[in-house]
Amino acid sequence: MDWDAIGAIGQVLGSIAVFVTLGYLAVQTKVAHRVASDTARQQRAQGVLDMLLALATHDHLRNSWVRASPNGAVETAVEAIAARLGVSSDEGHRLEYAFEYWCWLHWGHWSSMTTESDVAELQHLIREFYTSPVMSAFWKSSPSVLMLDPPFVDFVNAALSGQSGSDSER
Repeated sequence: MDWDAIGAIGQVLGSIAVFVTLGYLAVQTKVAHRVASDTARQQRAQGVLDMLLALATHDHLRNSWVRASPNGAVETAVEAIAARLGVSSDEGHRLEYAFEYWCWLHWGHWSSMTTESDVAELQHLIREFYTSPVMSAFWKSSPSVLMLDPPFVDFVNAALSGQSGSDSER
């Protein structure tokens, strides 16, 4: 074997190494993009969770928010749910924001699911938790459900009805 043949083999191996490296970089870029998207979703959900927790725990902030809300539709719905649950209007509003907190927390989980065990875990949580009297009353009647991602609402409804859902439905 002469030096020209060895050089040609080296060039072929070098070309293969370049293609492998480019393929690896493409995969890493795709993974990094997904991680960045998941992080942004989680940060958005965390901001909403922080605000909902503040509204649930600070009466003055919550009362100002409710008074400033347009047309009173949410207030009317929350008061009707509170009456059904046998709690005061203030307690009903606290429960509404706690309900929304849980929905956004579960949306964050749902939006980042990657495995079938993630799906099964969330379906179990929803079946157990959303059938409690408080969560069930708000899930069925709260106008806040309309603000949630429609595919997430479908996922929750499917889980509550006992149907299997998957992350491919997103």
